[in-house]
Amino acid sequence: MVYLTHIFKYKDKPIGVFEKVKINSFMGDYDYSKLAEIIRENPEMTEGFRFFLADVMERKIKRTKRSDNFVRDMQIHEYISDLLEKNKKLKLTTDNTGKETAGSKAAAKFMIGEEVAVRAYSKMKKALENAYEEMIQREIKEGKKTTK
Repeated sequence: MVYLTHIFKYKDKPIGVFEKVKINSFMGDYDYSKLAEIIRENPEMTEGFRFFLADVMERKIKRTKRSDNFVRDMQIHEYISDLLEKNKKLKLTTDNTGKETAGSKAAAKFMIGEEVAVRAYSKMKKALENAYEEMIQREIKEGKKTTK
């Protein structure tokens, strides 16, 4: 499994997207099996995730009253992306015509405002595009190293 790094950080150390999902999931219910799952799936963890695991084991991690919305935002991004792919005429946001949009459908599904849904979608779209670009650049750079 490939982990995209440098999108998120833990103590100024890079962590991958999927590691971030597991961290947020763990912080929601303190289910240690979610952390064990990522260790089993990928022995090549990022430095940030190793630091997070060490802090969990040393009980330095305190349960937060409210976790960030990363998982929700990823779900919104996936939902809106699917809607836009299935219906090419559907728009992301309204142009004040009163027509249903992908943003309004996501807002209804996730019980949030349309603006919040569109912001979440846009934020995750940009983060994933940046991660993809970074991965391509890293592969190009590594490819140049192996050809010398």
